[in-house]
Amino acid sequence: EYSPEETALRNEASKALRKYIYELKEIYALPIMLYYLEGFTLTEISSYLSLPVSTVKWRLHSGRQLLKKIILKGGLLND
Repeated sequence: EYSPEETALRNEASKALRKYIYELKEIYALPIMLYYLEGFTLTEISSYLSLPVSTVKWRLHSGRQLLKKIILKGGLLND
């Protein structure tokens, strides 16, 4: 269980992360949201988006790389 301060920090970080995810192109943002925020499996995302699992994996990988660049540029990890 988290203290009220830790909970507030986690909520703030979560909001910031969502903001950065929305800066991605949809082809990267949607798989990331489905996988990490909604808990979909790769197979479920593949079915939902009508894409091969390999394409979903590639988009997750590329999306994570782009997200890291956006976060570093935005200063979230520079504190």
